[in-house]
Amino acid sequence: MYVDIKTTNPSPGVGDKFKVSYILKLKMDGGVASISHNGIKVKKPSFTEGFVVTQEGNESTSFGFGNRDMEISKYSFILQAKKKGTFEISPLTFTMNGDETTSGVFTINVGTGNPNAKIQTSDPNLFARIEVNKRNSYKGEVINVSYKVYTRYNGFAIEDYDMPMTNGLWKEEIKAPGNGWPQTTQTVNGKNYYVLTLKKEVIIPQKTGEIKLEPINITALIGRTFFNRGQQKSINSNSPTITVKELPSPTPTNFSNQVGSNYKLNVTYSTKNLKTNDPLDVKVSIEGRGNLKQLTTPVLNFPQDFEVFDPEVKDNVKISSSGISGTKSFNYLVIPRYRGTFEIPDYEFTYFDIKSKQYKTLKHPAQTIHVEKGENEIETTNTTTSVAKQNVEILNTDIRHINETTTLYAKKDSIFNTKLYWSLIIIPFIIALLLYIYIIIKRNMIKDEATYKTKNASKKATSKLKKAAELLNQNKHIEFYEELYNAMTSYCSHKLSIPNSILNKEIISEKLRKNNVSDSTIANLIKVLDECEMARFSPVTQAGAEQTLSDSNIIINQIEKDVKK
Repeated sequence: MYVDIKTTNPSPGVGDKFKVSYILKLKMDGGVASISHNGIKVKKPSFTEGFVVTQEGNESTSFGFGNRDMEISKYSFILQAKKKGTFEISPLTFTMNGDETTSGVFTINVGTGNPNAKIQTSDPNLFARIEVNKRNSYKGEVINVSYKVYTRYNGFAIEDYDMPMTNGLWKEEIKAPGNGWPQTTQTVNGKNYYVLTLKKEVIIPQKTGEIKLEPINITALIGRTFFNRGQQKSINSNSPTITVKELPSPTPTNFSNQVGSNYKLNVTYSTKNLKTNDPLDVKVSIEGRGNLKQLTTPVLNFPQDFEVFDPEVKDNVKISSSGISGTKSFNYLVIPRYRGTFEIPDYEFTYFDIKSKQYKTLKHPAQTIHVEKGENEIETTNTTTSVAKQNVEILNTDIRHINETTTLYAKKDSIFNTKLYWSLIIIPFIIALLLYIYIIIKRNMIKDEATYKTKNASKKATSKLKKAAELLNQNKHIEFYEELYNAMTSYCSHKLSIPNSILNKEIISEKLRKNNVSDSTIANLIKVLDECEMARFSPVTQAGAEQTLSDSNIIINQIEKDVKK
C-alpha cells in the first residue's frame, strides 16, 4: 500500500483556497480485490504555518479493476494560504488493521496574491461558473445549482474536475438525460461561448447565515486533435454566497419542517367497521413541491388498545431542474385488540408556504372506528363504551331432559365381521401412517431448506451488498440504504434461522449472544441498521454511506467466523 497526494493548485497565491487530498491505495497487477478492515485511523499533518484549514474530512473509497490501483481511503483538506513562501507539509499517516502507511513530505509554493480577490481565470476564452437560481433563501428551501464550463476553444475536453465540499447543505444530484446534459451556446459580454454542464443538483440549507459554495477546480485540454493531446489548462470557478434566513417566529408546534408550496394532505382508512384482531390500513399521503426527501414520519395518535406497526414508506419524488416535487406516503398497519368504539383524533400537517411567506396547516378530521368481537378475541377485564360484560348463568345442572327418540337395529343388520367392518378399522391406521410419513418428509424438507439458507446466507448477503455498492456509485443514497438494510436483515434471518414474522433487533441481538458473538459486533450491527433507518429522514454523505457499507462487510465476515453452522 502507498499514499498518493493530489492538489487542485500546487502554486496558490496568498488568500487563495485550494484542496489537498491524501489517497491510500493498494497496488494492483490485475483482477479485482477487496479489503476488510476494522476502520482506518488518520494521523493528520500540521498546517500551523502558512495555511488556514477551512474544511477537512473523509471523502470516498472505491474499488480498483484491472491495472488500476484500488483506492481504500481518501482524506482531504481545503486550505487557504496566509503568506508568501515555500512550505513543507509534514506527512499524513493511515493506520489500518494495525499497519501504518505514511505519505511523503508535500511542498507548496505560495506566491503573491490578493486575499480578497475572487477566484477567476485569466483566460477570457475559458472559465467556469457555479450558477444558483437564488442567492437569498429560507432555511429548508430548495435551491437549484448548476456547474458549467464556458469555452471558445476548438478541440476542447475536460480531463478532470474536483467538486466543492460545503458544510451546512443537504444535496441531491439531478439525473442527467441518457446522453448527458446537452451542450449549448451562450453570448457573454458580446462573445459566443460553448457551454458544457458538468452537473446539476438541488441543495437545501440546513443552517442560517451566509453559506459560501466552494469553487470547483477543472483541468481541461485545449487544441486537441487526433495526433495531438493538446495543451492542459487548470481553471477555478466563482464561489457564490447564499444568504439563508431563519423561518418566521413563532414556529407552530406541529410544524413539519417542510418548506415549499402546493402541499396536499390525504388520509385514507381501509375500513371503519371491523372485528378484533382484524387489520386496519391507514395511509397518509403528502404531496407538494419542497424538501419532501427530508419529510419525517407523521405521528398519528392511535388508541392504546390498537397495536401499531412501523409504517411502510413509499415515495414518488422527482428531482429536476424545477426543484423537488411528488408524493410521499406512509402506510400504517393497525390491529385493534379489543372491541369498542374508538376515536382517532384529527391530524394536522403544517408547512411554510414559500409563496405567501406564511405557515399553512392542512387538516384531516377525527375518525370513529367501530370494533366488534372477533373469533380470537382476548378476554380482558377492560370495558369499552359499546359492550357491557355479563356473568354467565348456568341452568338445569341437576335434571336432564329425557331423550324420547330411540333407534333399534335388528341383529341381522349388524356389520360386525363384514368387509365394511374391517375396512373401517384398517383405513384409519393406513391414513395415520401416510400422514406420519408425509410429516417426516415435510419436516426433513424444511430442515434441508433451513440448512441451505443458513449456509448460503453470506453468499446472498454479498450479492446484495454489491448491488448496494452499485446504487451508491450512482448517488442513489435512499435506494442504497434500503438495499443495505434488506441485505443485513435477510442475512440475519437466514444465518440465525429467525422467521421474518418475528425478526427485530432484540431477537437478532439475543440470537447472536447465544452464538457467542461479541458485544462490539452486535453493537456495530445494530448501529448499521439504525443508520439505514435514519437515512430516510436525514441527510447522508457519500463518505458516511461508504463507511457504513464497509462496516457491513466487516460485520458479516465476523459473524461468519463466530457462528459455525
